[in-house]
Amino acid sequence: MMAKTIVIFGATGSQGGSIASELLKASGKYTVLAVTRNKGSDKAKKLAEAGAKLVEADMNDLVPLKKAVKGANVIFAVTDFIGAGSNEKEKQQGINILDSALTTLETLETFIWSNLPDARVQEVPYQNVIHFNSKNDIAKYIKASPLQKVLTEVILGPYYENFVKAPQVYAPQKLSDGTWELILPVNANSKLPFTSVQDLGRLVQVIIEDPEKFRAKTISVVSQKVTPIELLKSWNKAVGLNATFKPLSTEDFQQHLKTVHDFPEVFAVTLTENLSLYRDDPEAWVKGTDFAIQDLVPNLKTWDQYVKEEDWDAFFLNL
Repeated sequence: MMAKTIVIFGATGSQGGSIASELLKASGKYTVLAVTRNKGSDKAKKLAEAGAKLVEADMNDLVPLKKAVKGANVIFAVTDFIGAGSNEKEKQQGINILDSALTTLETLETFIWSNLPDARVQEVPYQNVIHFNSKNDIAKYIKASPLQKVLTEVILGPYYENFVKAPQVYAPQKLSDGTWELILPVNANSKLPFTSVQDLGRLVQVIIEDPEKFRAKTISVVSQKVTPIELLKSWNKAVGLNATFKPLSTEDFQQHLKTVHDFPEVFAVTLTENLSLYRDDPEAWVKGTDFAIQDLVPNLKTWDQYVKEEDWDAFFLNL
């Protein structure tokens, strides 16, 4: 049997990197094409060493994107608001991926779109979660196209790994008196819908192996719902601290990001509304989905496992 050709956008990022790493473990079963803007980056080089074929393409340029997906059996697509620089640019990049995928429908078995809940239509609506908005707007284009027939959406919860990748937002903060506080716009008993991004690769392999089952379906990617108190209990034990939890209102947390961490207004608003949705409607990551990762992938990583495995010495050095 010929190896399936898997094209991964964002291959050097958290999601794409997880997928590429997992598929490359099945030596010879898949041809992994890792799309990257820079083939010379350290992350790209590591993928190449592991067996991926690097494809240099900019999501702003449709011509190389069409070449990148030619003959693909599976496409995994994700866009990055921060990398794109604006809502409109992110949407255009998503549309470019869509337009390129439409040129390879003859071979395409599955188009996997990484999405997020639409915060604008929840019980407590938030209008300014820009990266949620743009991804859902892109999804509307996809669903109105012939790609709908082979579309599988994955709705990812926040990553455990955000503690390290975005510490100003997710991790405990050291105060001037030397104590530590976890400051979030949620309640002490709010169930935050977390996942490990490393488990996404295993989920994508499940989809690839049974594409018909997941066509025109949506999968919730939430491994565990964890309260701030539960987060801190494990974290304090792992690092030997006694951090406490401080809940803030949506308005106060937005001001906190601006004054303490110098976040620009647009990012402060976006991230505050993003986190407030965890408090107001944590089921947003589950509602309306057809499958849950818990039912498809065994032995999902728990928060306790993540905390025990993370390199917290490096975390503190980088603060």
